[in-house]
Amino acid sequence: SLTVACLNPLGKEALAGNFSRSCGNIRVEQGQFLHATCKDRSANNRNTSLDLNSGIGNKDGHLTRSGGYISTCKNIKWDGGTTLQADCR
Repeated sequence: SLTVACLNPLGKEALAGNFSRSCGNIRVEQGQFLHATCKDRSANNRNTSLDLNSGIGNKDGHLTRSGGYISTCKNIKWDGGTTLQADCR
């Protein structure tokens, strides 16, 4: 099982590298789609989602920031916080 820290779906607007500090109701559906309710600059809640498959890849059994992991990884699990785990070829 490999573990990767989750990518920041909000880019520069979020707290750099730590989206879980400004987002709640974080969940992954179908092992691919990250959904969350995140605060914007005005402290309003916004529902947002990110296709993890477009930003996470599998390079020789290691999750990377390249895209396309769905086709070579299985048992994709979200810990409910900030960690995505998967078994990759």
